[in-house]
Amino acid sequence: MEASSGGGSARYKDICPLIVAHSFSTYPTIRTKTQGDPIVDVFGAIVYPRRILGVIADGCNWGTQPQEAATRAVCGFLDHMQGVQASIRNTQDAAFELLASLITAHSKIIEGSEEDVFSVGTTTLTGGILLEAFDHSFHFVCVRVGECSAFHWSRVAKRVNKITVISEAILDHRDPGGRIGPYLDDGCCDYRNLSVYDQKCHHGDLIILASDGIADNFDPRMFGKSPQGHDTNDWPLDQLHEQIRQSLETLLSSICDSEGNISPTDAVNALSNHAMTATKRSREFVENNIDQRLPQSYVDYPGKLD
Repeated sequence: MEASSGGGSARYKDICPLIVAHSFSTYPTIRTKTQGDPIVDVFGAIVYPRRILGVIADGCNWGTQPQEAATRAVCGFLDHMQGVQASIRNTQDAAFELLASLITAHSKIIEGSEEDVFSVGTTTLTGGILLEAFDHSFHFVCVRVGECSAFHWSRVAKRVNKITVISEAILDHRDPGGRIGPYLDDGCCDYRNLSVYDQKCHHGDLIILASDGIADNFDPRMFGKSPQGHDTNDWPLDQLHEQIRQSLETLLSSICDSEGNISPTDAVNALSNHAMTATKRSREFVENNIDQRLPQSYVDYPGKLD
């Protein structure tokens, strides 16, 4: 089992030849300190002979509490899913256990803090299982609370499918849309956008799990773009979903070979480089003007720092 966070700096890890993860920051560095440290993005995976578990969590806000919440959530998710493998016989079983894993993850976050439950942090989480169905097809079934995204690259079609969909709950980039950990008045989770998804996969395809620091930098709103025929930045959900999908597809199409193959390492490097490039102008402004706020113009200062 692997579960790891970025700590105070970027972390790159080849979990196995099939899985590569990169946790890093696009925030500016001021007086040798990177804003937002420690990194609160955490990833984990377990590889079985015919199955793979994968999960990411992104702690809400800055500091050690959200980092600890994300770390505990990932461990709780993996602990639960590892313990129920024998009972998962199909995608329906997988969906049930994925939902149950959130209870374990939440319990892990508040463990030891029951007398002062709000002293701990909260986190978003997207995690899933790649498994073989009875007809020998493969499916990636995942659960999502909050804004972490899942994408699928089809090798044959050379096409990106956005597994997780945008909901009204996460149209505001300041609101993760949901989270586990103590958030509501009674210390319960915020399940506003809780969703389960099922994506059919084939040999050579890729599954990409990404926190908002990656996914938001494919969002046209982060570059000051307006939907066709409109002067505002209010995108219809279906158009916004398609623009994000197309942008990621363009990037991945540029690095695949003639048969649509992309190595996990190449995919992670391309996504990381895209996020750093998209936010470069904003990051440099903050670093060079430490007494000023970043101007609220995505046209002049594009990208989502995270």
